[in-house]
Amino acid sequence: ALAVAPEFWVKGLFEHGAFTAANTAKTGQALMAFAFGLPAFVAAKVFAPGFFARENTRTPMVFAAISAVANIVLGVALFFTIGFVGLAIATALAGWINAALLGRTLLRDGLLVLDERARARLPRILAASLVMGAVVFVLARFARAYMDQAFVADLGIILAVAVAGMSVYAVAALIFGGVKIGDLRASMRRSG
Repeated sequence: ALAVAPEFWVKGLFEHGAFTAANTAKTGQALMAFAFGLPAFVAAKVFAPGFFARENTRTPMVFAAISAVANIVLGVALFFTIGFVGLAIATALAGWINAALLGRTLLRDGLLVLDERARARLPRILAASLVMGAVVFVLARFARAYMDQAFVADLGIILAVAVAGMSVYAVAALIFGGVKIGDLRASMRRSG
């Protein structure tokens, strides 16, 4: 949703008063670049406990340092070649470097194993995400025409698109088999 409609979210939240349409366009470009790094940051958070559970805090720290250096080097290089968006791209790439280093090490050590269920469901979850992205893209383009009102009205439009996107994702994930009703029930029982 952040990658396919970044200006929609920025416009609704910030384009009021001194924050202009030009600011929205530039902030949207940066948000789109950051959005492509978001899965990497999530993956790193998932992979890190695999090290911490074995009392190995050094390896994630070394990989985070490598990622930070990569972020600085890429940030400087990209800033001077493509401008401010280069900084966001560098951050996203550094996130992928960190996640790749963590994941590769866990795989090499036999500590990260995708079972049959994960291998079957990941493509289905990706398909549900693509459907949600397409729907959010269309809804955001349509809804943007109704913005430029009071902040509260714009916030209502943003929330409506967000809820629609989440609903489409949930339904698509169920239809494609990325999530099973039984899994949801079991998860609710555990959390309750």
